[in-house]
Amino acid sequence: MIGVLVLVLLVLNFWISSQALQPSARVQIPYIPTFLNQVQAKNVTEISTTGDSIQGTFKIAVKYPPNSKSAQPTTLFSSQLPSFADHAQLISLLEKENVTTNAHPLQSGPSFLASLIFGFGPTLLFVLLIFYFM
Repeated sequence: MIGVLVLVLLVLNFWISSQALQPSARVQIPYIPTFLNQVQAKNVTEISTTGDSIQGTFKIAVKYPPNSKSAQPTTLFSSQLPSFADHAQLISLLEKENVTTNAHPLQSGPSFLASLIFGFGPTLLFVLLIFYFM
């Protein structure tokens, strides 16, 4: 009986921690023309780049694809910088439009140890407390 309870708690804890560690949902937009048009329209507040990936925030929510009835307007977006894009021209445009730009090193997310500790640590502590009081 206790084994089943422990198993249920471990699964529940794993599911909750995986939901908590998920990044916010972003709409994927094309670099050309949508991203560049939004920068030129002064609708991009800030961007963060990791490698060729761009994530950012719009000032005013944008619906993408624009003709889709199911698409919801959002201020969070992501895009991919094409390999042929002119980096100097993009940097100049971002500076001209006062877009805050952050760059991050390539990472794959939380480390295995951090996921393990945050995922199973609270449940294992709870199980240890149950056994201690028994």
